[in-house]
Amino acid sequence: MAEVGLLAFAWTALEVGRAVVPPYRTRFSKHQFTQPQLLAILCLMRYEDWTFPEAEVRLRERRELRQTLGLRSGPNFTALYRFLKRL
Repeated sequence: MAEVGLLAFAWTALEVGRAVVPPYRTRFSKHQFTQPQLLAILCLMRYEDWTFPEAEVRLRERRELRQTLGLRSGPNFTALYRFLKRL
């Protein structure tokens, strides 16, 4: 079960992401994950000191965390890496 502090941090990071980045990079994006969701995951990675593969596993294991971020499934670690490079 995810820690309450982690869920609150994830929700806050998602709200900040919604305020500072557009939902999608272009209108031709796959619309699988929003940029605020990916930014929130990167913030969680930094907060919890996760690597890219660890973040993929943690999101797959923790349903509450996916629900907080509004994800049906967690992104592949390469999607996170590519988003980080775009930032």
